[in-house]
Amino acid sequence: MKDIDYREWVSRADIVLDKPVSRSEGGMPIGNGRTGTLVWTTPTAARMQVNRVDVFGCNRQTNSFHFHQDYCCGCGFVDVDLGDADVFADDATHQHLHLYDALLELAGRGIEVRVLAWHERDVIAVQVHDRRGRPPSGGPWSSPKANSHDSQGIEPCETPQPIRINLRMLREPVKLHNSHRAESRFESRGDRALLRQEFSEDDYFCASAVAVGVLGGAAAIKQVQEREVSLCLPAGGEPVTVLIASAASFDRDADIEGAALADLDAAAERGWDALLADNQTWWHEFWSKSFIRLRSDDGEAEFVEQHYTTFLYLMAATSRGRFAPKFNGMLWNTGGDLRMWGAQYWWNNTCLTYRALPAANHIELTDPLFDLYSGMADAAATAARDVWKSKGFYIPETVWFDGPEELPRELVEEASDLFLFRKSWAERSDAFFRQAETKNEFSCWWNWSDRRGPCTKGRWTQSFHEGAPSGYITHIFGSMARLAYQYWLRYEYTGDADWLRDRAYPMLRGIAEFFRNFPNLSKGPDGRYHIRKVNHSEGARGATDTMGCLVGMRGVLPTAIQAAEILGVDAELREAWRELLDNLAPLPLSTHPDAIRPGEPGAPPVWVDALKPVDRSGGGVLLDPVAHCDVCTLETAESDAALFEIAENTYARIYPDGVDENTRVTVMSKRAFQAARLGRGEDVRHMLLSQLRILSTEGDFEAFEQTQAPGALENRMTLREGEQALSAEQLGNAASGLQEALCQSIPPAPGGEPVIRVFPAWPARWDAEFRLLCRGGFLVESAIEGGRIGRVEIRSQIGGECRLRNPWGEGAVAARSDDGRTLDLAGPLLRIETQAGESWALGPQ
Repeated sequence: MKDIDYREWVSRADIVLDKPVSRSEGGMPIGNGRTGTLVWTTPTAARMQVNRVDVFGCNRQTNSFHFHQDYCCGCGFVDVDLGDADVFADDATHQHLHLYDALLELAGRGIEVRVLAWHERDVIAVQVHDRRGRPPSGGPWSSPKANSHDSQGIEPCETPQPIRINLRMLREPVKLHNSHRAESRFESRGDRALLRQEFSEDDYFCASAVAVGVLGGAAAIKQVQEREVSLCLPAGGEPVTVLIASAASFDRDADIEGAALADLDAAAERGWDALLADNQTWWHEFWSKSFIRLRSDDGEAEFVEQHYTTFLYLMAATSRGRFAPKFNGMLWNTGGDLRMWGAQYWWNNTCLTYRALPAANHIELTDPLFDLYSGMADAAATAARDVWKSKGFYIPETVWFDGPEELPRELVEEASDLFLFRKSWAERSDAFFRQAETKNEFSCWWNWSDRRGPCTKGRWTQSFHEGAPSGYITHIFGSMARLAYQYWLRYEYTGDADWLRDRAYPMLRGIAEFFRNFPNLSKGPDGRYHIRKVNHSEGARGATDTMGCLVGMRGVLPTAIQAAEILGVDAELREAWRELLDNLAPLPLSTHPDAIRPGEPGAPPVWVDALKPVDRSGGGVLLDPVAHCDVCTLETAESDAALFEIAENTYARIYPDGVDENTRVTVMSKRAFQAARLGRGEDVRHMLLSQLRILSTEGDFEAFEQTQAPGALENRMTLREGEQALSAEQLGNAASGLQEALCQSIPPAPGGEPVIRVFPAWPARWDAEFRLLCRGGFLVESAIEGGRIGRVEIRSQIGGECRLRNPWGEGAVAARSDDGRTLDLAGPLLRIETQAGESWALGPQ
């Protein structure tokens, strides 16, 4: 396979700015996957907020917070205050984020700063070189072979200034809210300053510690005010390195201060140069696992490539810890405790940043996602059994890091009767309503409620009066099926038998059993299984045969059956699942007499979100079978032409005038992915550009008192989710759409045999080369120039049959292995039996 210049490729996406960012959320992201910060400037200082993926102020049993008030991830502020009123003035500030080395270089008037997050331990290192009162350096120093900024003309200050490293609390030292207590306190150990914060409520506990120390200078620790301490350095000293270590635990007895100091000591022993070299080794290996290079005459392709590379950087910087990064802020919050949309995980947001990682050959970055959801299995089983009177797992669309709340025993039966619509909503008890008043309205059991006012401005009050308790979240079941399918996909990409047995099959089995035993799933007079009183996403609520549920069951049932067969287990369950799958209701169509969005007379059938009866209808035409669970793919066109025709009809209904540069694609839209799955390359081009340029603001967010940026921020992320809720959702969506346009490994139906397609939906005016991972463990590399596909190289990592849709039509193809064996192939589908570790090169004869 091609030996590319990875530094040159990755550096094409570097973020280079010649002034401060417009707001703190536009700062430069630095992280090691577990802890991270944005770095932004004020005229006197470089500022940071230390965040961690494993810090939560409350959990599923909380009785305290509402909407956006629950604490999450933040540990403390750290400022490098340089004492000069205009050191980072607009005309004197230069920033360069080197993605290949994960290194930030920041230059101000007489100041040079470099920042990294050590990959091995939870330490952020900041090197400060103060040249005030000295000759100009000619520019900030730079890692080998990386471009550096020429700061000639930035005049140094005449007088050196003291430097203060300020460690600040996120809130007042003690904050009480009902039974919840948040407490912060400082201490010093030698020449290190420590900030500890604790969250406690009944049996819940979580604590974090931030330790700050300085190398290269004698720092005096001073208590500046109640919420701030400073490490003070005299003026005119030599270059210094500030080390910021952090730790967290849910264990009251854990020595988190000791853990943070141990990391700090380890970093101090290495020193700046060794930390940088260590980081470079890790990051260079990371970048070598795959690549996408694009080119076009107008620069549009390069623009898309830059954002794809940035996406990979952001995920490596945030997704290597105990929990997945939150969609609403990741590790990049800068405003303390404010976190729009709270501390819970929302699957339809979280999944957007994970879908592209397997094909990018970064399976390891999906570990936190699967650890998160597998870790809530016990709570999910309790919820399925007690409230839904089912089996398996209930994993709600919106869920705490430790799973759905366990309801008080005295309210379980009433909740079950209400949520299964066995009891009229008007008959709810005062005790049930009183319980709701103490709970977070985003939680799965209580999201029909609107009590706290300004954040929603009555948006959910209407839900309360029309069809409660079928609120926005509670009855969404399609999400957990799509989650389970991601477990299956990881097995298909890796062939890891241990993963299938220990992680994937338990999740597939749990979700399949939930649906099979769900009380409101039953056979109708037509002999088909219909599911009633459920939601499709947040629109259709209390509806029948929702698209989300039917697509989800079509994905999870056949893969659960196949996994059980591979493992040789649950023979009786396999038969039960097969009977359910074979007799499942068809996907809802506009031509159905009960469609909640019926089509015009004589119009071709298209997919809609649900059927009547329905409590509240959003009513939409949608492409979920193309977007999720491989229900409809390009390979489906070969095996089920009628189903694929419905997909094309639906696409045409959504875009009756076609797709062009005026088409608007929202941040959360999967349209580019769907267009690629339907083979529409030019549409993919328009959609990617629209999504990355944020040409659509996706609704009126002012109603939620959020701050919507008019486009992407300087760091290529957005504030789609609101103030202090920085998001990479559009980057994840665009990444998955781009990958599908370049290379697909898709079955004709869920659980079927995947087939590789190279450039199945590629824009005619763009050239490209790529190396991506396909299902079956095949690492595939190819290039296209001027519309002509070059040879295809395939490295088989685990062995097995490789199935490739002939990129050159049906003509003869020559295949040669790395050990000299040759094959003559022909026809629309090429098959090669491979051994683990061998490579094959294919080209037209």
